[in-house]
Amino acid sequence: MATHSAVIVLEESRAGAFLAAERSHLARQFPDGQLDEAYMTSVSVALRGL
Repeated sequence: MATHSAVIVLEESRAGAFLAAERSHLARQFPDGQLDEAYMTSVSVALRGL
C-alpha cells in the first residue's frame, strides 16, 4: 500500500498556510465541526495452490 500527500512535501510555512486555509473553508461548510463522509473499501485476495 502506498499514499502520496502533496502537503507533506511542502515546506513547513507553506504547508501551515495551506492547512489554515483548508480549516477556514471547512469551518464555513461544517460550522458544528462534524462531517459524515461515506466511503467504500474493497479487498482482493489471491489464493495460490487450490
